[in-house]
Parts: sequence; C-alpha cells; structure tokens
Amino acid sequence: MALSDVRVKLAAALAPVSDDEPPVVDFPDAIPGPCYQLAYGFPWLIPFGNAGCNWRCNTVVNVIAGRLEPPTNLSTLEDMTATALSRLRVDAQMWPVDQVGVPENATYAGVTYLAARITLLPVVSIGGT
Repeated sequence: MALSDVRVKLAAALAPVSDDEPPVVDFPDAIPGPCYQLAYGFPWLIPFGNAGCNWRCNTVVNVIAGRLEPPTNLSTLEDMTATALSRLRVDAQMWPVDQVGVPENATYAGVTYLAARITLLPVVSIGGT
C-alpha cells in the first residue's frame, strides 16, 4: 500500500455502516462526540525488510467515546474498540495491530474525553514497486 493510501483505506475500513455509528474524522477542529480519529504515531515510519522501500507506518486510531461524564462512556469506549478491532480484522487490507492502549483522559481542543489508542503497523511502499 502506498503511504498516501493509509488514512483513506483505514477510514473506509472503519466507516459507519448505519446512521447511529460514530464517524471517522481526520484532524477535526472539534470532536463531534463519539468518533474514531486517525493520526500517525512516533516514529512515523519504521524500516521493514531489507529492500529499502518497505516500511511499517505507525498509524493510530484514537477511539474517542465522549466527554468524561457520564460514566457510561466507558462501555461506549469498550464497544467502539471491539467494533474497530473486528472491522480491521476482516478488512481486505492488512491492518496488523501493534497494541491497544488503556482507557485514559485525552484532551482535544481544550476538552477532556475518554479515549483509547489502537496502534497499527501496516506495511507501506515508498520509492519502489
């Protein structure tokens, strides 16, 4: 997969299949309530193999359940994380999961949310065929 395809294909894999499911957002000015926010992790690219053109792309799905209150957002976070992992597992694109972080407070645009990070390490090609 090309580096420029990572977020597009990941967004397609996590896209809502009904109106009551959370949206996938890239770099929003504000969080629209429960959502999946796509980002890159550090380091962004990790060498993979010895051909020089394949890399692991440190890709993050921030699972954002909502503001810290009400406490029921923990069950929302659990459900959203399980849904994301299920969709990534069956998607035609390979989405190797590196880790799933613990639920924690995450601040976006000055507002604190309950969130967890799913870190993926898909292989991307850069400068090769």
